[in-house]
Amino acid sequence: PSEDTPETARVSEVFASFSVPTEIDDIYNYMETNKIDHLLPNEFTPKEQIEKELFMNHHDPITTYPKWLEGIKKWVTEKRKTDPSFPNFPPTETTKIFNADNAKLAPVIQIISPVSTALITERKVPIEVSVNAPNGVSKVSYFLGKRTVPNLTQTKAPYNGSVRFSKTAKPGNYIITVRVFDKIGYVAEAKVEVRYDGAANAGTDNKEDSPDVP
Repeated sequence: PSEDTPETARVSEVFASFSVPTEIDDIYNYMETNKIDHLLPNEFTPKEQIEKELFMNHHDPITTYPKWLEGIKKWVTEKRKTDPSFPNFPPTETTKIFNADNAKLAPVIQIISPVSTALITERKVPIEVSVNAPNGVSKVSYFLGKRTVPNLTQTKAPYNGSVRFSKTAKPGNYIITVRVFDKIGYVAEAKVEVRYDGAANAGTDNKEDSPDVP
């Protein structure tokens, strides 16, 4: 097996010394694809829309017997209806979703408030943004510190939001990140560093520490 061969496709067998396999299997391969249409990415595909997917290669004699290939494709299609994780045929086409024209219209976002180095004394931090997205806005997400899950996501203009410090957050410098996702799939972000000094006020806010509390 290769490093891409899934565990479900591996077996242990006993071989005589003269028949030990020496070739590496290349049926299974991970390839980079566009998340949206699962085709090959192009030069305009943003990195946020690229993922690695496992595919299954099919070799001769399939390529020399069209009916055989057609039957295998139908079988794979039916198999994936009940098991979407089953590897598909690798894509041969390149995505057309992202191109030079819409890449020029990628979104831009700016954090208006709070300003850089602002002193924050309350757990909840309102954030005002300016968004320009000619392709349309899908969502705007707000992150505090090293969070990978948004504190808040907005889908309606003017897309202003907030982040909330936990009750156990220590005073210090924190990065607030705001990301805008346009309707095609392009992403832009803005960051601002603030100083949190809200320990004295930590007990004044009785709301739950939900990541989506506005």
